[in-house]
Amino acid sequence: MADDIEPVSVISEVIQEVLDRKRLGGGIKAARERQGDFSSPLEMELAGVAMIPEARALMSERLTKYWDDRPLSRITGSGPANVREWVIGAGYTAAVYCANRVRAGYPRPVVLEQGQGEDVGGAFAVSLNPVFRLNSRNRPGPAGLPDQGKALNYLPGGLIQPSMISSAEYQDNADMAWLIRLTLAQFADVRTAATVEGIEDYDDSTGQVRLITSGDARIAGRVLDARGTGMRAEPFTADQGVLTFAQFMKRMGGMFPLRGMQQAAVIGGGDSARCAVESLLGIAPGHTSAIGLDYVQSMDWYTDLAANPGSCEQFREAQRGRYIAIAQQLQGNVSNRTPRLRVMGERGFATRLPQGAVVNDRTYDMVIRCTGDRLPSLEDGFSYYNVSTGEDGRVLRTGADRTVLATQARPYESYRIGPAAGLPLTLAEERAGLRPVNRVAMFRLGPRTAALAYALKSPGDTS
Repeated sequence: MADDIEPVSVISEVIQEVLDRKRLGGGIKAARERQGDFSSPLEMELAGVAMIPEARALMSERLTKYWDDRPLSRITGSGPANVREWVIGAGYTAAVYCANRVRAGYPRPVVLEQGQGEDVGGAFAVSLNPVFRLNSRNRPGPAGLPDQGKALNYLPGGLIQPSMISSAEYQDNADMAWLIRLTLAQFADVRTAATVEGIEDYDDSTGQVRLITSGDARIAGRVLDARGTGMRAEPFTADQGVLTFAQFMKRMGGMFPLRGMQQAAVIGGGDSARCAVESLLGIAPGHTSAIGLDYVQSMDWYTDLAANPGSCEQFREAQRGRYIAIAQQLQGNVSNRTPRLRVMGERGFATRLPQGAVVNDRTYDMVIRCTGDRLPSLEDGFSYYNVSTGEDGRVLRTGADRTVLATQARPYESYRIGPAAGLPLTLAEERAGLRPVNRVAMFRLGPRTAALAYALKSPGDTS
């Protein structure tokens, strides 16, 4: 961060509370010895807070309470509600948009999160404890494509960046969730327990839309759909035999999450499935259990053999280094004569049982379904078009030669940003080695969202 800003009161209060506690304040005091290596005093203090786990947890607890005490009915801020910007979803994309919007000189947007304060942070906040690792390596510097050697885990406009709080090669979800929460606390007016039921047209001349939130209709100057991929950790019960990836990861953040799971199955072939396999094998971060009490003896992985081969040697050759540890549990590993993991090479279909579940006629104690999420539509008959910026910085419908930033329901001020926009890979990105799985990557969509935040004028401004 090149410039310093004054932190909001809740962040300032926690920093002071940390300093007042001798053991918690050790990180900040240590960081002060290298003050010249930080871009601002605030970045230095937050990096110091992040160095001490108890101090970091204190910050997160205070933020959760701060948001849970601010119901949607108490909307405050600059100007009436009908000219404000409303962002749906409190994850990475919302944090990027709000941070850069405020830095561009505009009021703090209202961010609507359907969960509670602990859910602020999006997909990374399925648990505020470490439960899975990111897929991109930790690098310093600004964001860029992988072939540029720049940072891949980066939050444009954030108070502090992931590379400033950890030296791990692959950081965990808790690092990113913590930073997203800090950024939203600083740059957004977050409202929890706010379910968005629909977006309707209201005024063609101004572009205003009607936002249906928790049964109430509100006129919005602009709406930005930042719901990500739609992943959400819905409540689960102890006897539930089939869990989604988000439900499973939320469970992994608690105590003894593998209780009763001697035989398990994972359905899906993407990165989420690999993270679930790591958790079941005990090689993911933050495992709050004990092998002597809970141990997954055998696991079947229903996935495409081409993407995830079934032998140790084949898996090592086909996978990125991030997932190599999984290979040790496959057939053919000389140090593990009895493999715990079996790749089935077929598509799995799960059905719950009174206890456990059945997949393709095989029974299991638990099945983790990692087959993707679908975003339910909120719009009333809108058609969305790609948008970019012209030479003068104005937002316009884009041609094939321009970088697409988002999609817009012309003529309305309703945008889809981040993963919700569904932007396809460009030729340049494919040449840089990006694959379809990278379509929702932070390093790809973060800069686009930041650019849109600077390009958009105030709602209703047609000049």
